[in-house]
Amino acid sequence: MSEEQKFRNQCNKEVKQQEQSKTFQSITREWVNESIKTNYSYHFEWLGRPIIQYPQDIIGTQQLL
Repeated sequence: MSEEQKFRNQCNKEVKQQEQSKTFQSITREWVNESIKTNYSYHFEWLGRPIIQYPQDIIGTQQLL
């Protein structure tokens, strides 16, 4: 098995653990709810322009384009 496949297998294992973890899910929901209350997504810029979205969303959009 290649190193890349080992890495992918490890990632898949970890994602399954995260899916099954009630603690992980609870903390995630709590973080998202707090970020909404404090307008977290309003505090970022892209190429000097304000954006109203989470930074990981804009990176994903860039990768798609």
